[in-house]
Amino acid sequence: MSGVVESVVEQLSPQSGKSTPGSSEYSRIFRVTLDDSFCGPYYAIRAFGDGIPNIGDTYPADPFAYVMAWNCSQVGDEPVFDVRVDYSTIENAISNDPEDWAAVLSWGFVTKTVVVETDVVTGNAIASSAGEVFIPPLEDDNYNLKGIVVRNESDLFWDPGLASLAEGRVNSNYGMVLGIIIAPGQALMRSISSRRETYAGIYYYKVTYEIEFDQGGFVREVLDQGTYYLDGSGNKQMFRDGGELADRPHNLNGFGGQLVSPASPVYIPFDTKYSFDFSLLGLENP
Repeated sequence: MSGVVESVVEQLSPQSGKSTPGSSEYSRIFRVTLDDSFCGPYYAIRAFGDGIPNIGDTYPADPFAYVMAWNCSQVGDEPVFDVRVDYSTIENAISNDPEDWAAVLSWGFVTKTVVVETDVVTGNAIASSAGEVFIPPLEDDNYNLKGIVVRNESDLFWDPGLASLAEGRVNSNYGMVLGIIIAPGQALMRSISSRRETYAGIYYYKVTYEIEFDQGGFVREVLDQGTYYLDGSGNKQMFRDGGELADRPHNLNGFGGQLVSPASPVYIPFDTKYSFDFSLLGLENP
């Protein structure tokens, strides 16, 4: 049993193609004749040097569509086979190496609850008709830009340890992330996930990064209030209402003293997230 290919002839019909936004698919049929009736489809599919397109070969009419798969069926009882070659631009496969495929970038928004201090139309402070600030304060939804990038990374160099250092942290560096120029603390790594895959015998990781952006940063701000204040000597004094101990917190001025109405409420900033140098991830402009 030799398995020598006698001929490979492309069949002009049937052929097929399909195109959708972002991807195209094509098929070609090749009739392969072998020299031995005991030779099976294994030899027919692998007749690369005799005319069957191989992984990495492009479709004649579309240089961005690459061979993705073969299917083979026998014609009659003879060692004759029809090999269907399927091409696709799915995953932007511009080369035979998955690491060279283009990253996929998408955008969305994250809902963020914030304290609202002023009326956006009049600019007036949000307070009672007597000028007293509401407790608890009024809250509303804000929306932060979110970028999601999916890219292929080397099976040898993908580092879960590095990902664990970045997950849930804000950027410590000036620079660019996903094409957006940022200062330290303006980008938050919300999520990093990965899945090991293989293509044409090459193992790689498909890694997804989800990053939230906020020009105001991700510092948490808490309303400065309490049941006691500091007097001029630094001593603690309990708030009183009508001579009785106050049964609710009162606003403070940011220095431990009483906030004199109609001054705006004071919020104290707290850093609650660690930082990480995002430049180590190579996400400047994927």
